[in-house]
Formats: sequence, structure tokens, C-alpha cells
Amino acid sequence: MKRKPLKRVFSVVCAAVLVLSIPAGAYAEMYYLEQGSVEVTANESGQYVTQADAGYFDVAQTTETVITQTDGQPTDNTVTITAEGGATAEVTLDNVNIDASSTPKNDAKAAVSTNADDDSNVVIELDGDNVLKGGEGRAALETTSGSVTIQDETGEAGSLDATGGAYAAGIGGRFLGDGDVTINGGTIDARGGSNAAGIGGGAGDWIYWTEGTVIPDTEFLRHNDKYYGIPHESGDGHGVGKVTINGGKVTATSGYMAQGVGGGTGGEGDVSITGGEITTKASPTTPNGTKRTSSTSYEGGIGGGWMKDGTVSISGGKVTSAGVIGNNVDISGGEIEALNGIGGSGAYYKNPKYGGEYQGRCDVVIRGGKVTATGSDKAAIGGSKDSRYIDKENIIICEDAEVNIILKNQYSKGIGGSDEANVNTDCLFTTGSIDGVHGTVTAHDYGDWTQCDDGTEHRSCARCGLEQVRGQQDVKPGGEDKDGGQSEKAAHPAADEDAFLTLYTVTDLDGKDIEFTIAEADGALTITVDDSAAVLSVYMPKLLMQYGVQSMTLVTDKQETTVALADYEDYAPPIVLTHDGAARTLTAGGEALDLN
Repeated sequence: MKRKPLKRVFSVVCAAVLVLSIPAGAYAEMYYLEQGSVEVTANESGQYVTQADAGYFDVAQTTETVITQTDGQPTDNTVTITAEGGATAEVTLDNVNIDASSTPKNDAKAAVSTNADDDSNVVIELDGDNVLKGGEGRAALETTSGSVTIQDETGEAGSLDATGGAYAAGIGGRFLGDGDVTINGGTIDARGGSNAAGIGGGAGDWIYWTEGTVIPDTEFLRHNDKYYGIPHESGDGHGVGKVTINGGKVTATSGYMAQGVGGGTGGEGDVSITGGEITTKASPTTPNGTKRTSSTSYEGGIGGGWMKDGTVSISGGKVTSAGVIGNNVDISGGEIEALNGIGGSGAYYKNPKYGGEYQGRCDVVIRGGKVTATGSDKAAIGGSKDSRYIDKENIIICEDAEVNIILKNQYSKGIGGSDEANVNTDCLFTTGSIDGVHGTVTAHDYGDWTQCDDGTEHRSCARCGLEQVRGQQDVKPGGEDKDGGQSEKAAHPAADEDAFLTLYTVTDLDGKDIEFTIAEADGALTITVDDSAAVLSVYMPKLLMQYGVQSMTLVTDKQETTVALADYEDYAPPIVLTHDGAARTLTAGGEALDLN
């Protein structure tokens, strides 16, 4: 609804007295929390501020809206920011100290609450030192709806210390609430309440159990100062954390059984990190206040909360994570230290007492960057040591990545949590056993391509001696084909000579590499072999689909077969299509499938 500025309800005399009684500049779009709670609304008509206790009602803003304090003492006056109708609400917090932690349980408040519809935005600028505390079930800086962006663009060394109330995030979702947060700068220290993320989702779809009793799906109640939630099987999606960090110095401490950045307990996590310095930690105590000596793999990390998947993309920045980083992870840059491993966090538990069985995916691609991963009771990179906890496990480490493995005990593996894991490290080069105390994994160290008399090109790895061969018929990405024409660069790494991700292979019936040509158009990848027999093995159908490949076709002298990747992304890899003259077979994870 479009809001218009309202006229002041005070007489001229009263207004004059009021203006004289407040600090200079308050009327010039600076609002002092000592004088009462502040509401900011932005819509297509402009931005307006209401501070009822100070006599301000829908005051039209012509310059920057600044909310501040003069004495620095904690106040329980709060800030509410709303953006609607495609508008952006822009507010500066300048040395505020809001403590809503003592607000009544039946009327608990967030220190700062933001609301935005789908087409609108809330942007908060940090100046000076800001401290926020939320009441029970309420975040310190809460995304009641929509998203919020936090930044420090004025060069004022802005900081934010945010502590969520019980079961609420420090920054993000309230109890059973989602958090959509973007951080572009500033010094941020965020702590979530029990079962909530430091930054991201509040306590979500979870259960409280006592004496082996599980609360039914339909029930939700509060009893004896403990929250009883709903099991994760309900699929309601509570406690989801969507977080983007592009800069700043960020420290995020999770509540019990939640992630530092991402989902609360039972909430999925979608995290993108492109820059900044990020440190995640786990809560030092259990919900009953007992001091903890160590964290578990399903908290204090980055990604999804307990028993939920987390998608994590890291392309830059410096990241140190106390807990596991994600289930589905794509690292292309940055400096990452994963103190409890990478991959498999959402699939760690499998116990009917805690809400039934759950098996998760573990897909990890490390394309670049410097990564140090420590394995404790799980793989340093991959899932748990017990394959029962992981449904499918696919790991790719690429040539441009620098990966270091540290193993803390005899229960851990380096790469791949189970013997069934599909692990592709282009080249395994270790300074010791990968299952030993320390190991280093790198990719192939290839030399330059050498042209041979038969028209083929060869290169070999200086570490392991593996030789690659490509023939005249091979399509050179962005280069010339056999006839001297220009070929279009494929959109996926498997056809890019600079990437060499083994997403698929083409071999003869004996598993030896053979020559083939590649053609790609409208999401259809066609592999043509000048022979009657060939084997197409697809190791990462899901990742190929992310690169725009929807189907793959194998063409030999006798026949042509097309498979839609979406039909097989949930099968155990590899997906193997075999042509042998007029005969053909299709298997997934060794299981024969029907081609008709």
C-alpha cells in the first residue's frame, strides 16, 4: 500500500518545544533511539520515518536516514525497516546499542527487524560500533521477510555485534524463520541461539526427544521452557539460510546442531562466498549450559543444518570453518581451511530415534584455490567413514587446485568417506600415505602438447607419467578442427583443455582411450566414434547438467543412442553406455538398466 507523509499532530508551540528538547540535527534525518523505537518505510513514493514517542509520523526523507544514540547505553527501543513496491530502504546504524533480550517471552522482539517484498531491498550501512541483541525466538538483526544487505561503504570502520535470542539466528531468521542475508563489508560478529545459525536460518524443522518419545508431525508446542519442533520429514522448509558474503571480516558462531553460516537445525543452507575473511565456530555449550570440549561435524560449519543439505560455493576470500563445509560444494578460488572436512555434513546422522533415516548426497568439486581439509571421524574431503550415511559420493579435484589433507585419527580417510565413493583426483601425488597422518593431493602437472607425425598430440604428467592423447578429429575448444575451421568452445569443462575435469570418458571395450569428435548444440552433446564399438562413461551427470548439458548421444558406425541426463542423476555413478556392433547396454553403478 502506498503511504503518504502525515501531518504532525502537535501544535506549533508544542512542536517548537519538542525541537528544542532533542539533540541538534534530529529533525535533519538523524533519529535518536533514546527517544523511542524507529520505523522506516520505503515505497514508490519515497522513504518515510515514524518515531511516535518523539512525535514524528511518516516524515519524508530527503537525505540519508541515520539511526544513532548519544549515550551508548543499551536500550530496548527497536528498529523496524520495511521496503515495498520495488523500493530500496537505506538506513545507517551509527553506534547503536539495542538490547531486546529482556523483552517478555510472549512479546519478544528483534533489535532490528527488516521486511521486504520480492521486488524490494533493505540496505543497512554500518558506522561505528553497533551492538544488537534479540529476545527469545527473535534474531538480533532479523529478516522477517525478504532479504537484507549489510555494508560498510563510508569508510567509517563500521562493525556489528549481533546475538540472537534462543532458537534464533544472530543475523537472519527468527525461530522457525528463514534468513536471506548479503554481507558486502564491515566487521561482523554474529552468534546464533540454540539450534540456530550464526548467520542464516533460525531453529527450523527439528524434534525434541525425551525418553524415546518423538513429537508427532502435527504438533508444535512450548513446554517447560523447551521448544518442541516438527521433524525434518515434514518438508516445511523452516530454518533455511541463504547467505552471500562478498567482503568484510565475518565471525559466525552457531547454536547447538546448526551451522555458523547457513541453515539452522533442520534447515537447508545455500551459501556463496566471493571475498572477505570468514571464520565459523560452534557453540561452546549445550542448550542446558554444559561446557563442550569439542564440536561435532554437523554444526559450526557452512551449509545446511542438522540432517539437511547445504550448497556452498566459494570463489574467493579467506575461510576458516570449525565444522563441515557443505554437502554439495564448488570451490574455485580463495584460501579455505576446513577444520572438520568438506562434504557430507547433512548426512551424518541416521537413527530412527531422531526422526528416521536420512541419506544425503556428497558432491565436491575443487577447481582452484588453496584448500586445507582436516579429517576427524569422517573423510577430510567426502562423507562419513560409514557409507550408510551417504547415498552418493562424488568428488573431483582439478588441476589448478592446491589441496592439503590432514588426518587426526585412524577413523578418517583423506578423500572419499566410503569404499564406494566415486573419487577423481586427476593425479594423486602424496608426501605420505593418503590414509596416514599427512598427505598432499594435487592434480596432473602436464607439459605442453607435442605434435606427432600421425597427426595426434601427446602430453604427459611430470608426476605420475600419465599420457594424454588427442587426435586430429578432436574438437579444440575455441581453436581449429581437422579441416581448419573454427569450432565453438564447449560450455562444460570436459571439453575444455584448460580444465580437464573427468566428467565423462570415451574408451574402447577394453577401457583404452580412443579418438572421438564432440558436437554441442542446445544442451545436446554428441560423441561420435569412427568405429563400431565404444564405451561412454558419465561420472558426474548432475555437474554436466549444471554446465548446460541435458543429453548425451553416442554415435558409432552401427547405431546411435541418446540418454537424458536428468533420468540418471540420482543413480550411482558411473552411467555407462556401451555400443558393441549392433548390441548396446546401459548400466548405472554396475546395475543394468532398460534402454527401451
